[in-house]
Amino acid sequence: MSDIKCIIIEDEPLAVKVLSDYISQVPFLELMGTFKDAILATEYLRQHTVDLMFLDIHLPKLKGMAFLKTLIYPPAVIITTAYHQYAVEGFNLNVTAKKEGKNFIPGNCLHRKPTGIH
Repeated sequence: MSDIKCIIIEDEPLAVKVLSDYISQVPFLELMGTFKDAILATEYLRQHTVDLMFLDIHLPKLKGMAFLKTLIYPPAVIITTAYHQYAVEGFNLNVTAKKEGKNFIPGNCLHRKPTGIH
């Protein structure tokens, strides 16, 4: 079974570090890149395929949900935000992630490879 290729789209350096550290501890996740805004991520996604995005909502230039709406075939998405009001909008965009505190991934989300992601 191949690794899940993922990216982080987050403008706060400390949040990127925390997420990167979590990802490095999960044997089936492969971090392909980090991006401080959605515009930079868009350029990357034009040339690369990823399976999973860790996406912040409050990004400079283009907000996370607006960015997500621009993607024709978005990868699986984990929203990294503390703002619960985005849960319904995320659900409507087929985002399957639990409401978590900002930059926190609970251990039970990372113990086994999720189904439906190649």
